[in-house]
Amino acid sequence: MTTSVGFYADDFTGATDALFQLARCGLRGVLLLRVDPAAVREHGDRAVVGVAGIARSLATPDMRAEVMPALTALQDLRPRLLQYKACSTADSSPTIGSLGHAAELGREATGQGDVPVLLAQPDFGRYTAFATHFAVDRGEVYRLDRHPTMSSHPSTPVDEADLRVFLARQTRLPVRSMAFPSYAHRTPLPDAAGLTVLDALTDEHLSAAGELVLESRGTFAIGSGGLSRAVGLHLGGPAAALPLGGPAGDGVLVVSGSRSAQTGLQIEAARADGWPVRALTVDDLTDATAVTAWARGHLHGGCAIVHSRDLPGDVVGLLPRLAEIFTGLVRTVRGDRDPTVIVCGGDTSSRMLRLMEAESLEIDRHITGNVVVSRLAAPGAWPDGLRILLKGGQVGPVDLFIRTFTAPDRSELA
Repeated sequence: MTTSVGFYADDFTGATDALFQLARCGLRGVLLLRVDPAAVREHGDRAVVGVAGIARSLATPDMRAEVMPALTALQDLRPRLLQYKACSTADSSPTIGSLGHAAELGREATGQGDVPVLLAQPDFGRYTAFATHFAVDRGEVYRLDRHPTMSSHPSTPVDEADLRVFLARQTRLPVRSMAFPSYAHRTPLPDAAGLTVLDALTDEHLSAAGELVLESRGTFAIGSGGLSRAVGLHLGGPAAALPLGGPAGDGVLVVSGSRSAQTGLQIEAARADGWPVRALTVDDLTDATAVTAWARGHLHGGCAIVHSRDLPGDVVGLLPRLAEIFTGLVRTVRGDRDPTVIVCGGDTSSRMLRLMEAESLEIDRHITGNVVVSRLAAPGAWPDGLRILLKGGQVGPVDLFIRTFTAPDRSELA
């Protein structure tokens, strides 16, 4: 078997989403948790090879050292698509996690001219129309610059919904667009240097955009899980089903570095269902003994949630310490029992998995919608076999934690 899709994801939650979207289309694969060219080559017989990274949280000048080795190694597999997996809400700025700079690096790795950009993901409530991006929040569709979370994002706040303008701030390359009405005419993507923003409001638009990407001269594209699905619809086989999640026998431990409104609602729904919840304090940042003991004690009752929502100060600056505390907590708890761990927050997930030093993960079971539990591979090390759900701040229904502990409501991926 040859590799159909190789992808580098700029955060770990996005990486599992890409893996899931491709699995929905019958393309199963592996997600590597370190940028290791040798490991990429070892898995070259898989239909999908992904590399989970942290570029979304990096200063733009630091992205090259992180991204280029992964793109080069993946390109050596000669995939039909080499994807830079970005968040469906375009999380980036000229100075942090720049998607414009990612396009420049991708062009350097592949030698191609045009870089298609498809951030829409309709079944996740992300839409692009005439290059303007929209996202759902609690049932309402907002233009991205008016989205309650993204307009006030702690590290990459959005003040422009036109992706042409938004991306032009991040690169010297020209940025153009192809609107969805042109899909009916099968207008090909341009060959000239630059970025082309693609629209999608429906799965039919996704399929048309995926076909355009595959028919273009290049292999590199930037996009959300919507791009993964768009291409998978053409490269994969029949829709596949994954094992369903049954009751989590050893309980569920939630650790959250997310301050999104949706994560807050999920925490409150679990609290209302009787779950014990503990907010990290400033004292916990210097000594995590008390919070660790609290989690160990409450997990004997089934479930526990530890979150950082009440901490004062700079969220981004706290991330390294939060990741250390949460990773240590998971490691200690796993000495007693084997809970399913839910990590909330893309940057928190990325940093925690780097600290765990696991080698890879594969999808273990499907919970609901676009949410899956994965299983870590870390031969000879403490995280080996850990079941983990990596949750972006805005991802999942309000009762997601409860569903993970009990049972899901769906049996098919498609």
